[in-house]
Amino acid sequence: CMLRIGTWELMVSLLSCSFTFAWNTAKSTLFFAIHHPFVSFALLCVASIANLFRKRRQRRDKIKDYLNITLNEVYDRLAEYEDNDSYPNIHLRDDIGRDMFHLNTRERFFFYDHVWPLVVRDINSDNRVKKALKEVDGKKMLHWQMDGQTKRSRKGRRSRGGFASGVESVQSKSPTQRES
Repeated sequence: CMLRIGTWELMVSLLSCSFTFAWNTAKSTLFFAIHHPFVSFALLCVASIANLFRKRRQRRDKIKDYLNITLNEVYDRLAEYEDNDSYPNIHLRDDIGRDMFHLNTRERFFFYDHVWPLVVRDINSDNRVKKALKEVDGKKMLHWQMDGQTKRSRKGRRSRGGFASGVESVQSKSPTQRES
């Protein structure tokens, strides 16, 4: 009983102190803003610019993380694709996007708009992947196919445990969702 009372008094005093601190901070900030408007405006501008650069850096890091995960996943899926036929670029994008962000459509569209063009650029510059423009059902689509030797070596690395496989690897490695 005494422990409960002591805990309650401690919580009330901490809440009171934090409220008093917040109130005094707000009053002094308002006082400073009223008496020094130009300095306050300049500080607000500097803080806004710093926040802009911080968000840019977070976005760039997020894209880089997704790019590394996606490139490995693309190579793995191309290596696992058994047919002698090639894999359509758009279908591959949709499959990986759904596996990585099966519930979060905002992140999926971010992936489609910002990460996938970088993946296409990297894959198109890779000589181990054959690229072809094929017409399927009246639509021309870019198709990718892994070279035979590269496919065998990639499968061998995966079977030895060099890479994690499937959806679990994508979900475990995908960065946490950041505030926009």
